Amino acid sequence: MKFFVLGSHPVLSLAELSTVTEVNPKEINYSGKTALIKDLDISTERLMEKLSGVTKVGSILASFDAFNIDELRAYLSAFGYGYEGKYKFGFSQYQLGDESPVDLLPLAMEVKKELKIQGISSRFVTSKSSDLSSVVVEKNNLIDLGDEFVFVQEGNQIHIGVTEAVQDFEAWSKRDYGRPARDAKSGMLPPKLARLMINLSGTDLHKSTLLDPFCGSGTVLMEAKLLGAERVIGSDISKKAVQDTKKNLSWLRENSDDVGSEDLIVQSDARSLSLDEKVDVVVFEGDLGAPQKGSESQEELNTRMRQLSDLYSESIPHLASLLSENGRMVMALPFFGSNQFVDIDGMLKKTKIDVISYKFDLNLPYSPRGGYLYKRKGQRVGREILVLGK
Repeated sequence: MKFFVLGSHPVLSLAELSTVTEVNPKEINYSGKTALIKDLDISTERLMEKLSGVTKVGSILASFDAFNIDELRAYLSAFGYGYEGKYKFGFSQYQLGDESPVDLLPLAMEVKKELKIQGISSRFVTSKSSDLSSVVVEKNNLIDLGDEFVFVQEGNQIHIGVTEAVQDFEAWSKRDYGRPARDAKSGMLPPKLARLMINLSGTDLHKSTLLDPFCGSGTVLMEAKLLGAERVIGSDISKKAVQDTKKNLSWLRENSDDVGSEDLIVQSDARSLSLDEKVDVVVFEGDLGAPQKGSESQEELNTRMRQLSDLYSESIPHLASLLSENGRMVMALPFFGSNQFVDIDGMLKKTKIDVISYKFDLNLPYSPRGGYLYKRKGQRVGREILVLGK
């Protein structure tokens, strides 16, 4: 059984996990930040390389019917036997329900005591929270030079696993902040969200052409190429955005292995983009509207939303016409507050493309259309992620 620690937006992480693993959501045991999947025949390394909404992956090794320190001490200390040098270990704790957290510090001290009796020097790695971040796990070499034990509580049962891979936070940061062209005015789609949206399409990019008709600085196209896209096409109404995208794709080829060079970047309005070919998948974050200061009147916000609704009501049907027969479209549209969404419902009814976003049975907010909501703390404008299919 594999365990997955989900990112800051669990419903999006679950949707990505289900799509990438091709596991029916009903077969995923999840709650809060944690998901368990049985009989998963995919390597941990491959999963961690592809997923962006999961911070840790590992295997559940044993399950105990109760939290018994003597039993757990004997089981966990055995991992350090015969270890050369100082054995480092850490604990992370997650719940699959409303269970109360268990104090794991006494158990850690008992494990250290047992290891000392066996002549093994050890160090218990801690953090301020009940779980260790990917950064802490990586910086302390707990995967290569020790163990991070993950405790998953499910009722009275305790599942114990070992972390096998964590998110490569340095690579994500480099692509976000290290690329040469980074323009806050043209939108700052996080690379993680861009990849997650691509994964939600469920498309094998190795055999596909991907289009981003609002390419901005090329974030979606960069992630698509890293995922092995056979061909990417980008367009934007802004000349500067087109230049930034070309510059970033060139930088990506220089700094990454096995990134192909076949791409087409053009300046065009998404409502009138002309292509000589059909595309397999369209992924984009469109215009989110002017930055909000918080002092806008309701009338101003209504005007902005009407303008955005007009843009997308014209863009989406045209972009749908560029899709191949079984093509998918994944888009991030803006929403204001908790109830102002881009009005494209009438347009969707008239076209042959429908919302197919899967709605998980979680106590989390969805859009009226069943889209996934993404909004960071303090942001005035959120993103509604919609998956469309013909």
